[in-house]
Order: sequence, then structure tokens, then C-alpha cells
Amino acid sequence: MLRSRSLATSRCARLGYAMLVALSLALRPDRAAAQDHELRVATLEHGAWPETVAALQADQRAEGTSIHVVVLDTSGHRAACGRYSLALDELGARAFAAGTCDSSSSATELVLRSRTDLFSHDGPVPRPRAIRLVATEVRYADAAGGAGVTGGAALDCSVGVRPFLDDLEHGGVVYLRADRYEIRPTETSVRVSVEPDGWSLHARSAAAMSIAYDVIDRATGEVMLSDHATLSCSSGDASSTPSPAPPSRELTVRAGRVLVTDTTALSRAAEVVSPLEVRDPHGDEPTARQMMQARAAALGADAVVGVALHRGADGSIRLSGTAVRYVDLASR
Repeated sequence: MLRSRSLATSRCARLGYAMLVALSLALRPDRAAAQDHELRVATLEHGAWPETVAALQADQRAEGTSIHVVVLDTSGHRAACGRYSLALDELGARAFAAGTCDSSSSATELVLRSRTDLFSHDGPVPRPRAIRLVATEVRYADAAGGAGVTGGAALDCSVGVRPFLDDLEHGGVVYLRADRYEIRPTETSVRVSVEPDGWSLHARSAAAMSIAYDVIDRATGEVMLSDHATLSCSSGDASSTPSPAPPSRELTVRAGRVLVTDTTALSRAAEVVSPLEVRDPHGDEPTARQMMQARAAALGADAVVGVALHRGADGSIRLSGTAVRYVDLASR
């Protein structure tokens, strides 16, 4: 009789544990559930993220275990390293240590450093917690315009641009000149003319438009700067607009607070701002990282994740990554 009662108690305990795990996994914000239709987070070892957490909670020897997280779209394609970021909630950030992203598998390593943080200890029996992992992917889209203006006056939109690079060694900025560099707009309909102090971009339009362009070093063929300008309409000949002001001291101070890391996992949720790339011709990595901080700060970013180092045959180095901005999930 005692044995039967013990078996019944054991079965009830297992059933209660299973229901608790299912309930903890189900207690997720509605927004996170909606995002699952766009991206899916999984691990190479255990599949879906909820099953991964449950497996680590069930394995008493799991502490120190490495898992490898991948981000999948609706077609099952993996997002490449540098094209996504991961953010664990507060509990997850205590439980896991983030490693680097392996370009061959597009997987980011997470190491379980504190298994006890996967459980709640507010009762006599530890209860498994639901650990939240948010993935953000960089996506691109390209679209061309439609029909043009069919009548009226021919309007000529123009804007003067004076691209510059930050001189972190000596301070200030260095304006790029047409004798060494050229501007290539992404829109083929935009015309470029050289001015005494820079370039002018021209386009026929009935309204203001934003146009992206690259500044190319003729000597190396490298893209030194990517930016965009707003074209304002006027009738008659194009005229240049005032040059952009050098970066303020406030921006320089803020740049020093930008996190630059080779990992794609952050302790806070973040949204993607833009892919980012900088180059130092002298091969000085600290200088390149400072340049990346300054570029990210100018974009309003808080961190650059998935940073990769590329060395050129000429001794130069190039850093590439993804600029992200922290977001408050509770307010969304």
C-alpha cells in the first residue's frame, strides 16, 4: 500500500513538473510570440530555444556546457555572423556567457556558467524559469522609382556634399577631395559634378528625396565612406548647400561609450541600426576601433556587434560589424 502511494506521488510530481515547465514556457509576452513568425531561434544541440533551456534544466551536469545558437528565417535559412544580434533577458545574462560567432556554421556560442540561475528558489522546490532570448536580423530591400513627372516645369534637385573622415590621431576632420576620391550614388539617375570644395548631386524630381552614395578611393578602389544626402528642389541651375559642420565635442564624448565587441550576444535587447565598416590604412587596430565608435555614435548606436577584423595585403586593416541601439522591451 505504501509503495502504491509512493508511485502515485512520484507520478503526480512528474506531472506537476511537466505542467510547470509547459506553463513557464508559455508565459511569454505577446510580442515575442508574434516575432516567432518572422525569425526562429534554435541551437545546434537541442533544436528550438525552449527545448534547449528545458534540456539544460533537466541535466544536473549541464553547468559549463556550450550550446550554439542560430537564427533562422521562415525558409529555414540561417542568418550569417555579423547580420544578427542576440539579447538575453536579465536572468539569461546571469546564466549564460556569450562567446563568438562561427562563420562556418553562423552559430553563436553560449556557455552555461550558472545553472542555478535557470531556476526560481522562492519555494521549497526549485522551479524552472522561462529564459528569454531575442534575436534581431539585418535585412535589406531595394526598390526603384515609378513614373516621372509628366508635365509642368522641369525641376532640378541638387545638394552640395563635402564628405570627411575623422582624424582621431590629431583631432578634427579631414575633408575628402575630388583629386583622390570620387562619389558614386546608388541611384543611376543622379548626376555628380565636381565643385571647388566638394561635389554636387543633381536629380530631376518634383519633391525632396534622400539619396545614398559611396565615397571611393581611386588609388585602392575601397569604399571609404557611405552616407546619404537629401536633395532639395529648385528651378534653374543647381547650387551647392552649406557644408556639414565638424562633429561636436558632445558626439566625441558619446563615441567613447559605444561598445565594440566581436560577439553577437548582448546583455540587453537591441535593434539593428546599420551595417558598419571602417578602414585604417596604417594597420592600427585601436585606431580603427575608435573610428568605428565614432561612426556608430554619429548613427545614434549604443554598440557594434559581430565585429570582424580583415587585414589587407598593403598592411591596412578593415573592421566590419553591425551597429545596434538598445531598446526597452517592457515598453513595447
